[in-house]
Amino acid sequence: MKRYLRIAALVAVLAVVAAACGGSDEPSGNATTSGQAAPTGGTLSTVMTQDFFHGLDPTAEYYSVSWEFLRCCMARTMLSYNGKPAEEGGGDPQPDLAADMPTVSEDGLTWTFTIKDGVMFGDPLNREITAQDFVNSINRLSDPKINDRIRLFWFATGKDDFVLPSTKAALAMLDQHKIRYSYKETEGGHTWPNWRAYLNEFAPLLFR
Repeated sequence: MKRYLRIAALVAVLAVVAAACGGSDEPSGNATTSGQAAPTGGTLSTVMTQDFFHGLDPTAEYYSVSWEFLRCCMARTMLSYNGKPAEEGGGDPQPDLAADMPTVSEDGLTWTFTIKDGVMFGDPLNREITAQDFVNSINRLSDPKINDRIRLFWFATGKDDFVLPSTKAALAMLDQHKIRYSYKETEGGHTWPNWRAYLNEFAPLLFR
C-alpha cells in the first residue's frame, strides 16, 4: 500500500475517525487550558445539552456541537489545530494524521500527504490507518444512500479569489462522483465583504 495520497485540496478536511495513538507531536489536545498535561486513556463522560443530528457521521453532520466533538475528541484529519488562542498559533494548521505539511503542486490542485506511521483506528477495527481509508471515505460520498442524506453542499468563490482553481477542481471531483452541490461565483476576491455576503445567503439555507 503506497503511503502517499494525491488528492484535491478539499479532501484535506475530510475526517477519518480514529483513536489517538499518543505522543507529544499530536495537535489534537495534549494540553489543558491551564497548561497542564492532559491525562491519557480512561473514559470521557459528558452531559449533552443538545443532541447530535446524524450520529456523529462526518458525511452528514453539520451542527456545530457535533463537529466540535468530532474535532476535539473523535475524528482525525490530515491537518488540525492546537486548540490554543489565535495569537498563540491556534489558527495555523498543523500536521495531525499527516507526518508533515503537504507538498502542493504549482497549480495548487494536487496536495501530497505522507501519513504518520502507527496511527490506529479504535475499537473494533484496531488496525493502522492507510491511504486507502481516505480513498474509501471519498468514495463513500458517491454512495446514493449517503448522497441522499446530504441536505446542502454549498460553494461560493470570487472570480479573483486565489482559491478559485482549487474550488473548480473540488467541483469537478463532486461531478465525477455525481454528488449534488450549489455553486455561486461572484465578482471580487478572498475578501471580508464577499465572505459576509456568502454567509448571509448560506446560513438561512441550513434551516429550510
